Amino acid sequence: MTAQQPQRSKSRAIQHATKVTRPYLVFGYHAVLGILHNQPDRIVNLWFDANHRFGPERDEIIELCSKNNKSWGYLDTSGWRQLDVGANAHGVVVEVFPFQYTHWGDVVGQPGSNRIVIALDGVTDPQNLGGILRCAAFFGPSVVLLPRDRSVHVTATVERIAAGGASVVPVSLVTNLARTLEELKEYGYWVYGTSLAGGVRLQDADIVGKVVVVLGAEGQGLRRLTAAKCDQLVTVSGVGVQSLNVATFAGIFLYHVSKTRPNL
Repeated sequence: MTAQQPQRSKSRAIQHATKVTRPYLVFGYHAVLGILHNQPDRIVNLWFDANHRFGPERDEIIELCSKNNKSWGYLDTSGWRQLDVGANAHGVVVEVFPFQYTHWGDVVGQPGSNRIVIALDGVTDPQNLGGILRCAAFFGPSVVLLPRDRSVHVTATVERIAAGGASVVPVSLVTNLARTLEELKEYGYWVYGTSLAGGVRLQDADIVGKVVVVLGAEGQGLRRLTAAKCDQLVTVSGVGVQSLNVATFAGIFLYHVSKTRPNL
């Protein structure tokens, strides 16, 4: 594969024309803290539950609000109940403008970029995307690709499950995943697809250089056209249940690569 710079497709213009929706609520200490640290311009309002027993995390949030010139306030029992955020909010909720997607070429095209690209093919469960973003944030530099159609996108649920990962991992929407994989190859990337069976065992795969891992939906795997664009299919051997949760597979893959690429 050559490492020459490919021609940018029209998808770049489409990328920044994502439909804008209304602000939504994100809750949970780690998710709120991640937004304050990395995407404070998204914040519309921030509230604390006046009845919650806080530790030092409240002071950290207030300090970041002051640093970023963001107002905050307390809600009484009635006001907090109206937010309908359940018992897992840790006493803090932030209202934010919709998630802002990035064009993948702006990330992987940077000189010296060694980011792992995580491409999702037909994954529709927000819990899985949230788990993948959390793993990606933990293991190091990466970027996540989501098909524009028939795929989960970043929502309030995803941001909560990601526990701050959505605010540090770039996410890109692509119109045609198969074509995007071909463009990534022009950047010098090798594409590894995940397979329920029949692929090379992950521990035996020679994963070097710039890496794309393509993850398919649970129970369905990769679509035929997507699988055909992969340089190699890999699988994780187990002795228990037949298949892994896609977020778990992502975590195992990223851990394996982090061992072979300590500078990840």
